[in-house]
Amino acid sequence: MLFNRVNTNPLILMVKNQRFFCKHCESTFMAKTPIVDKECFISNDVKRSIVLNLCETKSMDLIAREHCVSPTSVARILRLTEDRRRKNYLPRILSIDEFKSVNTVDASMSVNLTDLEGSHIFDILVDRRQRYLFEYFNSYPLKVRKRVEYVTTDMYRPYIDLAKKVFPNANIVVDKFHIVQLLTRELNKLRINEMKKLNTRSKEYKILKRYWKIPLTKNWELNSIYFYKNRHFKNMTSSVDILDYMLGKFPNLKEAYDFYQNFLLSISNNDVAMLEDDVILKS
Repeated sequence: MLFNRVNTNPLILMVKNQRFFCKHCESTFMAKTPIVDKECFISNDVKRSIVLNLCETKSMDLIAREHCVSPTSVARILRLTEDRRRKNYLPRILSIDEFKSVNTVDASMSVNLTDLEGSHIFDILVDRRQRYLFEYFNSYPLKVRKRVEYVTTDMYRPYIDLAKKVFPNANIVVDKFHIVQLLTRELNKLRINEMKKLNTRSKEYKILKRYWKIPLTKNWELNSIYFYKNRHFKNMTSSVDILDYMLGKFPNLKEAYDFYQNFLLSISNNDVAMLEDDVILKS
């Protein structure tokens, strides 16, 4: 059993658990002590000391070294201090998204739960694995989970499957940021595929490689007034001229570009009707 340090050395107490036998029910049980939890090596005094240190500006590695435990144990003790709030409220519009966490937690990615209606963080979970999230949301009564009307998330499949299980009345909405990110990535892949078909010394190849940002830029933000010299063109050119050259040379890129820009425009204007337009859906 690990206690706090004496001077600079860790104090370890060797304890033998006494086993008792009940003659009435013919069962056995172990003696209990408030000093340490059942099947735990770290004493409660050490845990309380770690919690006090977590309130200060110290790294988990430093706290672990000071208490002669591992950083994983510090992260586990931190999880035990989570707010045991009354489980009677969940946001009507709940956002689930992950972010890169510190290396000392059990999982490298943590989860940010946001109340989009109130524009504030509802909770932060240290683990994004489905099993942990399922246990967390199931700690709320079913009637509370039924009040959640919308769940926004990225295209991470475990989040979508989780939301369907724990929020029976909620509509699953993919975050528009991640949709734009996916379309941007696919448009860039298409540009690269077109480059692979060309000779690396050709003019078209060099233009697609040098000006890769232009097709990804919102077309209403491109500069059509400022002209500058370009080694690949004889005359002075603008960003719009370079874009027109690209789209004229590569029809596949133009078709994908038009769909991408229409989507960006509808998102910027919050125009749902434009998203549902048959022309956009068929393009």
